[in-house]
Amino acid sequence: MMREYVTVGRVARRSTAGRFGALVASSLACAVAMTCLTASPAMADVTSKGRLESGEGLQIGEKLTSRMGQFQLVMQPDGNLVEYVGARGLWHTQTWGRPGTVARMQTDGNFVLYAPGFQAVWSSRTYGNPGAHLVLKDDASLNVVSRSGTVLWSSGAVDSQLDPSRKLQVGWFLQSPDVRYRLIMQTDGNLVLYQRPGYNPIWHSQTYGNPGAEVVMQSDGNLVIYAPGRGAIWGTRTAGRPGTILRVEDTGRLVLYAPGRVPIWSSAPSGEYVIEDRDDIAEVKSVAFQMATDRGWGASAQLNCIDQLFQRESGWRWNADNPYSSAYGIPQALPGSKMATEGADWRDNPVTQIKWGYTYIDDRYGTPCGAWNFWLEHGWYREPAEATTPTSGGVA
Repeated sequence: MMREYVTVGRVARRSTAGRFGALVASSLACAVAMTCLTASPAMADVTSKGRLESGEGLQIGEKLTSRMGQFQLVMQPDGNLVEYVGARGLWHTQTWGRPGTVARMQTDGNFVLYAPGFQAVWSSRTYGNPGAHLVLKDDASLNVVSRSGTVLWSSGAVDSQLDPSRKLQVGWFLQSPDVRYRLIMQTDGNLVLYQRPGYNPIWHSQTYGNPGAEVVMQSDGNLVIYAPGRGAIWGTRTAGRPGTILRVEDTGRLVLYAPGRVPIWSSAPSGEYVIEDRDDIAEVKSVAFQMATDRGWGASAQLNCIDQLFQRESGWRWNADNPYSSAYGIPQALPGSKMATEGADWRDNPVTQIKWGYTYIDDRYGTPCGAWNFWLEHGWYREPAEATTPTSGGVA
């Protein structure tokens, strides 16, 4: 049986209640190939149970809604059958340009789209299974299932992203593209990230004891948990970045991305920072911003100053080596060996380099913006008395 999770102590543990599934990743934007869903008074919600039984279908403008209401499968007037979460498309049949097309779950077990003239334009190829039905599950997957419960076909759709102004209600969840990680808004008010298999909790918001709470990706860029009668009880303090989205990554982290895919917050546990791919600048920045937030530098202005400073100094490259001096690494320590105070792996571990850089910034300037303002005036951020050759990059 698939499982829900309830809180025991400080993190969630397994019970045998509820229904959660998992499928393979697929994410399609609502773009040129997919006509965006627009509300229409004529649109009929065929079923809110998430199923089309044998012999049932979807006419033009009709939709199928998942059991918990998060996902909708819409038979569009342009002939495309599209699964949506909010206004974002997750999967489609690529049958646009055939107005008048309808969908039918046939009695032989085949799910088919017919254009006018009874022309089949798409099918699940699951004929020979009389009595099979179509189900839109709460994990975003669209499946054709036999009478015995065997999945005969699946869309492979998965939802990994919380868009601006969208929320996760009680029981709703996101999954990483590889479906190894699942973020669940639990009934007890705790937002928990689990690792599969085994559903081990690896991060949580520590907001248990607030039944009915919901998490909202606000339009101002702040991710906030609201509890009934209490208002906001947890947040990422990232307001001021409109258009920000939340992603569940294959690395097992939650990441907030501002427009331009700029990471501004991550769920990496305080003091436990790991960068799996040191050449992935987006991942390096994500962890660096989480480290900064844990030091009290989580304001958007401070994170922007860090981004500008290290971009100018090293391009965020762990192996940046100044050809005019012995400055090295992301913070361009001069010499690089100074970073050994944070760890013997200073030559190739960006986390160690960033820790050293933050300590230097804190000691010399107090804040990242203090260091960045100094850089704007001088072209480097070492103390004037320590300066040797006024080349861009490097700290003494």
